[in-house]
Amino acid sequence: MMNALDGVILAALGLAFYYGYRRGFLTLVIGAGAYGLGFFVATGFYKVVAAGLDGWIGAVPWLRGYLVQRLALPMATAKVQPEMVAGLNLERIFHEGMLQGIALPLFFRQEMAKQLSTWTGAALASMTNLGEMVADYVAHSLWHVLVFGLLWLFVALSAKVAARLWMRWRGDGFLGMADRTLGALLIGGSAGVALMLLVTWFYGSPGTSPLRLESEPLRVGSLLFPYLMDMRQELVAWFGGFTFR
Repeated sequence: MMNALDGVILAALGLAFYYGYRRGFLTLVIGAGAYGLGFFVATGFYKVVAAGLDGWIGAVPWLRGYLVQRLALPMATAKVQPEMVAGLNLERIFHEGMLQGIALPLFFRQEMAKQLSTWTGAALASMTNLGEMVADYVAHSLWHVLVFGLLWLFVALSAKVAARLWMRWRGDGFLGMADRTLGALLIGGSAGVALMLLVTWFYGSPGTSPLRLESEPLRVGSLLFPYLMDMRQELVAWFGGFTFR
């Protein structure tokens, strides 16, 4: 006869299967991977989107003008024209001089100094002094971060909306039933593996605890626990020697 432990396991599995059936396979996959998809899309296209939006609304020039007034740069070097220091070590000037007073992380200041020292030709055409170079770099960085975050969020939310639309469109025919069944198997199977690992770890690991001692009669009288232990042993035997070779 089943006891309370078996009842809890079956109830958890039933809820998992029901949730997977209600949501459906595609909805679960798209919903779970929405933020991952958004991250990869944003990583690949944020610079293109940022450039297009900047050309439309002029965000970077506005940020650059604002930062020129706000950044705490040494006046002695901030007003130096870029072409006047072509033969000097610009990376050292930026890192050890101009950027010391900026409240930015050290790694960011080091990378900024490295990249600014490589600017030539067209990159310097619109810059009248080194202070504008620093402001332009920070402005582009801030704009890229903002566009990256917004693009990530937009793609993720769009994927979630698409998943909800799919739930409404799939209907109750063969396609809808197949989607629901696969969803139930996905969530139910995942929950089954998780419960198996949790229960067998709790009762099979070395050491004792007051909760384990109090619930030991449940393990002894459980009908499902022996099957869970067999599943764990098969899982360990299946993956125990796997080394990706």
